[in-house]
Amino acid sequence: MQLHFWPTEGHAKQCSIEKWKSTYPESISLEDFVENWLPGMLRDKVGISIFNNNIDSVLIPISQVLSDIEDELEHY
Repeated sequence: MQLHFWPTEGHAKQCSIEKWKSTYPESISLEDFVENWLPGMLRDKVGISIFNNNIDSVLIPISQVLSDIEDELEHY
């Protein structure tokens, strides 16, 4: 199983067709994403799909996503 994440609400809404027709995007904070979502998904062995476009998506190991975000946050 994979959970899908998009960078903006607009991108997510473009995927609200067919099987996701009755779904609505929900924003989550970066803090919640890093501290709760990613560790929980890692624990539950749920994959992460980034930027699904109804054709394909980027699949990145959660450990890599966490590392990339932590590296980026060091610049702020």
